[in-house]
Amino acid sequence: MKQARSKKFLALMLSILMVTAIIPLSSFTAFAAGEVTGVDFTQSYVEIPLDSTVTITATVSPSNATDKTVEYDSSDYNIAVVNPKTGEITARKEGTVTITATTKDGGFTDTVTVKILKNVSSQIMVNFYTESNAQTTFDSQVIASGNKVLRPATNPTKEGYVFGGWYEDTNYSNVWDFDTETVTRSFMSGNSSRKSLYARWIAQNAYKAVTSVTLDKTEIKADLAGGTFSETIKATVAPQDAQNKQLSWKSSDESVVSVAKKVAGSNEAIITFNKAGTATVTVTTEDGAKTATCTVTLTDTRTIALDKTAIEADLASGTFTYKLSATVTPGDSAIKDLTWVSSDESVATVRASKGNTATVTVHKAGTATITAEDAGKSATCTITATDTRALKLDKTEVKADLADGVFSYELSASITPETATINNLKWTSSDETIATVTAGRNNKATVTVKKAGNFTITAEDTGKTVSCAFAITDSRTLTLSSSKITSNFKGENISYKITAVVAPNKTAVNDIKWSSSDTSVVTVQKTSATEATVTVRKAGTATITAEDAGKTASCEIISIDALISALELKITPPIAAQAPSTSTTVSDDRVTVKSIKWPENVTTFAEGQTYTVTIALEAKEGFTFPSITTRNYSSIKKNFKINGNEVASITDYAEGQEDTTISVTYSFRAVAAHTHTYGDIINGYDDTHHFKECINIDCPDPFKGATEKALHTPSTEFSHDAKNHWNECSCGYKANFEAHKPAEDDGNCLTAVNCSVCSVVITEAKEAHADRGNDGKCDFCEHDMNAESETTAPETEAPATDAPATDAPATDAPATDAPATDAPATDAPATEATSDTDSTDESKADETNGAEGTDTEEDETTESEDSTDETAEDATDTDTDAESDTETAADATDTNAATSADDKEEVGCDGCDSSASISALAIASIIGTAVVIKKKED
Repeated sequence: MKQARSKKFLALMLSILMVTAIIPLSSFTAFAAGEVTGVDFTQSYVEIPLDSTVTITATVSPSNATDKTVEYDSSDYNIAVVNPKTGEITARKEGTVTITATTKDGGFTDTVTVKILKNVSSQIMVNFYTESNAQTTFDSQVIASGNKVLRPATNPTKEGYVFGGWYEDTNYSNVWDFDTETVTRSFMSGNSSRKSLYARWIAQNAYKAVTSVTLDKTEIKADLAGGTFSETIKATVAPQDAQNKQLSWKSSDESVVSVAKKVAGSNEAIITFNKAGTATVTVTTEDGAKTATCTVTLTDTRTIALDKTAIEADLASGTFTYKLSATVTPGDSAIKDLTWVSSDESVATVRASKGNTATVTVHKAGTATITAEDAGKSATCTITATDTRALKLDKTEVKADLADGVFSYELSASITPETATINNLKWTSSDETIATVTAGRNNKATVTVKKAGNFTITAEDTGKTVSCAFAITDSRTLTLSSSKITSNFKGENISYKITAVVAPNKTAVNDIKWSSSDTSVVTVQKTSATEATVTVRKAGTATITAEDAGKTASCEIISIDALISALELKITPPIAAQAPSTSTTVSDDRVTVKSIKWPENVTTFAEGQTYTVTIALEAKEGFTFPSITTRNYSSIKKNFKINGNEVASITDYAEGQEDTTISVTYSFRAVAAHTHTYGDIINGYDDTHHFKECINIDCPDPFKGATEKALHTPSTEFSHDAKNHWNECSCGYKANFEAHKPAEDDGNCLTAVNCSVCSVVITEAKEAHADRGNDGKCDFCEHDMNAESETTAPETEAPATDAPATDAPATDAPATDAPATDAPATDAPATEATSDTDSTDESKADETNGAEGTDTEEDETTESEDSTDETAEDATDTDTDAESDTETAADATDTNAATSADDKEEVGCDGCDSSASISALAIASIIGTAVVIKKKED
């Protein structure tokens, strides 16, 4: 009994392992051949210069994907524009954008961050090293050429040493001055894109620290009217032999006073006077942060004036520019840095000229204030402009049909009164997809119509505008001389002429543009105003499109692979005592079989003899076999196969020429007829209906190399019998696809419930009722054992008759064909793995094996002698002892009966005879959707 239960447990564990191995496969995506699986940019971050164009393309995976089309997009077209087809990026202004690549097949995406920089070619990376040639412990800085390096917020530290400043070299001969130096000098190692600064360390026991710093001036007072705008200040560091005399300078108000630069080789600094006010200049030592200050007080008694304080003008006078001049008093005063500004540049702009003068240009009627400013002093002039001119076009409305053959128009602008002039005429189109406008000489412009539609052309001059409205229709029709061309491609380019026809006016042609949807298949080249040459380059399909001013016509080109470079033939091989086959099948409808020749005078095959068959083939009209030469003979021969094997030879062909007829030969060894012995079940297919490979080494080739033809295809979903849910394959085979699902559980040890899928009453055993104390109550749930007999033993509770033999006829798997180990009881109902001598009547099996509570010990002798019972025992993989036979038979018929009176008290329910052993239903719950199929031999 223990051994039989161990086998049941082993079978249950194998079922669980089988499902565990199968289920994870469903969580992976299977990609068909040629499908795209991803896309990737080789870079994640790119910097490009402003106003430059760079192409960044993404790589599609796999490399042999059929459709590698990728579309590109930019997150901000104001910063960077990207060509959606090529990935070409045009940098418009400084900023950062994300470029996204999306595959047409599958919608896979990847991104690259693009930063647009000004003068990116002169960007310099500055690295800080705390030890010679050692990795930096400070963040690197990227500095534009001509700018200062930022001083690190803190100084580095090193035990036993004092920091002595940042130097350009490891010899510590050139100290770096963060206050004044910029990254424009000669760079080390000839690398102009990198700069390294090194920390100098001085031993603490030998270090002489700075004790103080003083300035030669502690107060400066100056009037800008004196013409002085800068002064030099000198610092002195004590003691004189201090080892780190590095200084930094700072102004409390840069708008008043700024530190212009240090004097090389000294502790002097030049300060610049910017405007009247007070500011403090502070010098600080790098060692010890010792400080000294100088207070600077500036006054400015100068006055600045313009030669004109107001200008009033009518643009009709023809004057658009004016001169302004600035002067400063008193007479000996100087101008430091005169700047000019306009309050409204749409009305008037100002540009500095030589000396203290500027030119003002008026752009339209309105008011603007021009300001001249120098070191805080300023003067203004108000510009008030009017415009009484009248701007006109020679046409204000145009209506036309493109069928008239007119695709461009000329417009001319004029202005009044006679004294007025056109200053800067600009032309624009309201919709450039319909029409564009190009400025010409003498205030004229050419309007070019692209297609039918409504648009407006506007002329603008110094704020004056005038427009002309266009309404363009198109009654033309455009057709091609052929709407469909079928071509048999034989390895060489084939060209066709195609003509575009425009009606009703055949001359109403603007500029026909030709395109191909797939240039790898078909290319097109314009040869005249209405004609083009189409060239077929390989087998495939493409559409040729002609477009003219919005009208389109197309022609479908179907290029058929007329070159028969591969072929599969099937023929019955020599089988002893059989006559030669006089027919064959060919997998290609481009070929016919002219004849089949076996050796002459062979009426039947002899076992062990070798026979050569010659099959003559002819290509159908429009098709041909490739030209065969000594160079390509072997490669072509590999692609012509008989019964899945390479042909022995190709004959009857013209050397180096395409031919419509060839012959192929193959040699077979005659074998004896035999019963096919199939290999292990592949993916749960039934070898009766879904063919698999024969493993007999003497099997004829067509059967030896055969594989399953198709998957099982359920024709009905979730039909059921009283025990299981069945899906019937379209081939007639049935398989268990889903276990019953109890709809409820009231907490009892054994509960009669309805299946939520099929509504059949089933039993779900959570725990067996047991009444070891014989008190009439279950030891686990205290349920009344006698009352339970009326509610928990439904007649439909998985009797053997619930799995009818009709679901898997015994004739499909005779015991002599399939060993019992191939069809364990856990895989299929017992009736599917029993011999024809076994009764398919489940009740008879119960009677024979004592399945319903019969004492099996009393029947031990009878069962051991019963060959029928032995067969059932083999089919269910049980032990040969009588006790095991009884339990195994019970397992094979999916019943749950106890095997003795003692057992009944321990595992069954008194009064209701219900059982809690794991039934086929529980196993089905574990297996889930796994298909239960047995193996057999034909």
